[in-house]
Amino acid sequence: DNTQRKKLWKENREDMLSDAGIALFFFGNKIVDGNVVESDGLIQEFELAISQNIKVIPIGCTGFTSKTLWDKVIKSTENYYTDNSELIQTITLLGDSNIKDTDLIDNIIKAINLLQKNI
Repeated sequence: DNTQRKKLWKENREDMLSDAGIALFFFGNKIVDGNVVESDGLIQEFELAISQNIKVIPIGCTGFTSKTLWDKVIKSTENYYTDNSELIQTITLLGDSNIKDTDLIDNIIKAINLLQKNI
């Protein structure tokens, strides 16, 4: 039953986020009717995280829904983060599709560390 399945998935997302202080968002795509589309589930997780006051880090360089979420966050960083230029600069770097893997990992860790200081 599609309605029951959606309810269960929402409950699973809520449970997964219930103990989180920070949530990272990668990729976010799925196949629908043979086409690659953005994941509505990742959007729901993002919205749930925001509603639960969880700090979000969309990894825009991985594309798809994460890029859409990263664009949203970058356009209005004041809605998601404190006024911390180092944090915002670090989050901005996570949208660079040319970033090297080691730099990506370093910047994710840096963003987490900066956010932990403000939780």
